[in-house]
Amino acid sequence: QAPDGILPRGLIKTDMNNFAPRVGFAWDMFGDGRTALRASYGIFYETANGDTLAQVNPPFTVGSFTYRDGLMSNPFGSINATPLPTVASPTEFTFTLPVNGLWGPVTQELDTTSVQNWSFFLDREFAANYLVSAGYVGKRGNDLLAFRPFNSAVFIPGTDADGNPLSTRANIDARVPFLPGVYGSGGLFLDNPYRSNYHAFQIELKKRFSRDVQFNAAYTLSKSLDSSSTITLGGCATDAYRPDHDYGRSDFDRRHAFVFSGVWTPGSSYGQSGVKGRVLGGWSLTGITVMQSGSAFSIDSGQDTDLSGSCRSRADIVGDPVRSHASREEMIREFFNTGAFVTPPLGGVGTSARGMISGPALVETDLAVLKDIFVTEQSRFQFRAEFFNLFNQVNFNNPSNRLTRGNFGQLISAGDGRTIQFGLKFLW
Repeated sequence: QAPDGILPRGLIKTDMNNFAPRVGFAWDMFGDGRTALRASYGIFYETANGDTLAQVNPPFTVGSFTYRDGLMSNPFGSINATPLPTVASPTEFTFTLPVNGLWGPVTQELDTTSVQNWSFFLDREFAANYLVSAGYVGKRGNDLLAFRPFNSAVFIPGTDADGNPLSTRANIDARVPFLPGVYGSGGLFLDNPYRSNYHAFQIELKKRFSRDVQFNAAYTLSKSLDSSSTITLGGCATDAYRPDHDYGRSDFDRRHAFVFSGVWTPGSSYGQSGVKGRVLGGWSLTGITVMQSGSAFSIDSGQDTDLSGSCRSRADIVGDPVRSHASREEMIREFFNTGAFVTPPLGGVGTSARGMISGPALVETDLAVLKDIFVTEQSRFQFRAEFFNLFNQVNFNNPSNRLTRGNFGQLISAGDGRTIQFGLKFLW
């Protein structure tokens, strides 16, 4: 309820200062139409979608709890816990205290998410139908929206007069700062303390379609940093009261990326008439090759070492995580130096940085062979043979990153192998 006793028109106050200038220029440097200098800058604003919040809160759901150490055969009784009710009734108050859930903003003052984009490129056309472009791209995000812990328990160091620790798993809900016993430590609320930065050098070579061939080759050297990489508003903060503790390499950050794609239409000059035209005409060969360095990942301690009741901590770092591999088997067995990480002490949220290690690289080639067979001038059959991961290259996923798992540091899964599919289409 608003301070003056009147409900506001919306969940948050309207942000009235969203100034969004955009400016750019292109300069034909030598007046010959072949060399151009281009630059741009703009500020853009995101919209927030809050229609999914209500359906995951009491009385629409009974709340959520994290249960630890229970037996699969008797998950609740083995830890003297009461199961949540299967039906929520607001009149009978059947949802269980303390209440957890996903909450909307806890303040009416919520700035609109903004993104600044800028770029600077030099383009040059050479040797008829070829173009090379090189430049810099930057992006900065402010006030990014995501969920964060709403009522994380505060760690109290030390012991009482009897030598018992002041902070334990058992008293998590008693140590929350807001209405202990009513609101639990597992609730999340929508907030916008997150930020992002992206910087990249990009170079691209293009060949326009001529002599039956067209291709693009592009390389990017980049770095993406943020404090939350979620694209669904879901997520968690390692330290609920310091969102910037999670500021590091984005989950999708890949330092190097090279992409080559092309189209070849042999015999494109042949019409679809006569035996020669029917055999040699209508073929197309398209392909794309992607080569990328590994994506970033963090080391999860596997435990709630700060006893906050909200999110797991990262591991502490005590050595150099990088290691060399004498063979593929050795790389699979221990991708990084697992001895460089240990469990944080009680109260700690982990000293290892978010996204500090790069996973396995990715190399993949996809190819498609197409044949158009014209029936009339405006209708045709198209035969397609498509090859995904043509060379059946093994692209490992990121290794197991949870300190408490027996396969910690191991490569345990990979992307899809070669896939071949055939199709026949009729277009008119």
